[in-house]
Amino acid sequence: MASSSHSESNERGAAFELAGRIRRTREFLVESLRAGAVDVRKVLESEDPLIRTIQVVTVVENLPGLGKVKARRILDEVGVSANLKIEHLDSDQRSDLLERIEAPTRSDSELGQLS
Repeated sequence: MASSSHSESNERGAAFELAGRIRRTREFLVESLRAGAVDVRKVLESEDPLIRTIQVVTVVENLPGLGKVKARRILDEVGVSANLKIEHLDSDQRSDLLERIEAPTRSDSELGQLS
């Protein structure tokens, strides 16, 4: 019995460690996105298992110039569920989302016409 309890304790400890690594990765990614220090394309195309568990809405909401409302509007426009994780994006959703995020906004193009 003691080895079973020890094994469960080790598994629990490993699960807590993994959860902590995921939280730290997400926090670092959010800070980097807000600062414009990381390319959203690299995030959405990442093969890193810790990054792939992050929800797409977290990535989009933290891009410079976007907030919760605009991010959710963009996700709705491209047909991506707000709670979908990066790892579950299919290639069409990923390319549509990147195209929409990387496209200049209407206000940006209007400002260019005014000068």
